[in-house]
Formats: sequence, structure tokens, C-alpha cells
Amino acid sequence: MKKMMIVLIAVLVAFVSCQPAGKSSTNLFPQDDGKVIAEFDGIKITDKYLKTYIDEMNPYLKSRYNSPEKKEELITKIIEGEIIARKAINEGALKDPSLLSKVKSTVARHYSGTKMKEEIEKMLEDWLQCPDEPSRCEYTDDEINERLAYFGLSLKKE
Repeated sequence: MKKMMIVLIAVLVAFVSCQPAGKSSTNLFPQDDGKVIAEFDGIKITDKYLKTYIDEMNPYLKSRYNSPEKKEELITKIIEGEIIARKAINEGALKDPSLLSKVKSTVARHYSGTKMKEEIEKMLEDWLQCPDEPSRCEYTDDEINERLAYFGLSLKKE
């Protein structure tokens, strides 16, 4: 069964890789310096990427992928998803206004959430380091509370 799955993936990769001349392959797969645990068509899936992928899952799904067999199954699903995404992109999926709108929205939401988290962490770190001399703080309590209010939180100094 395992060999058949590997052969199937190899065939799918070969099929998707065969493109008409002049078309370029689109690679949206992240590269990192982790240990390579799977590789196909120039794409390397690392232990670091897999950990991040699993960490971002909801707890129910995360609990399903805690054995080596299930992780192998997940890697297969990631590869299948990459193959389908590449094929769709190479066929012009990103020219579809509806899909492009969803992609942009998802990217913007993720980016703003990540940047906002970093900014709040920096502000809180600054706030915690200068409790005795507020004039040396880069941010005022009001500025911090304004950003925390976005998450329904507030800051109280004691």
C-alpha cells in the first residue's frame, strides 16, 4: 500500500511537471533550514515546516496527526495539495477575480494579525521595562490600551 502511494505521488508529480514550453512553474512553497523529510519536484518538506503546519491546526485535527503513520499521511496530503495548487496556478487560477480576492484577503488578515501581534509584544515589553519612569517609555498606557482594545483587552498597572 505504501509503495503504491509513493508511485501514485510520483506519477502525479510527473504529470503536473510536464508543462508546455514557455510556461514557468510557480513555487509558493516555503523554504527553511529544517531537516528534509520529503522532497518532490524540487520542493523540500522539512520537519520545521511540518511542525508549523501541525501547530496551526485546530486541536482536534492536531490530535489526529501524532503518530508517525499519520504524519506520513499528512505529508502525502500536503504534497497532493501542492500539486493541485501548482496545476491551478499554472492554468491561471490567480486570474480569477473571486479567488484572487480571497487570496488577498487571507494574506492581509494573516499579515496584519502577525504584525499587530509583534507590535503589541514590543509595546508590552517596553511597558514592563519602564514602570518607574513613564517618560522613558516609547508608548503611553493609552496607546497600548488602544491597541489591546482591538482584542477586547486592557492594561492595568498596579
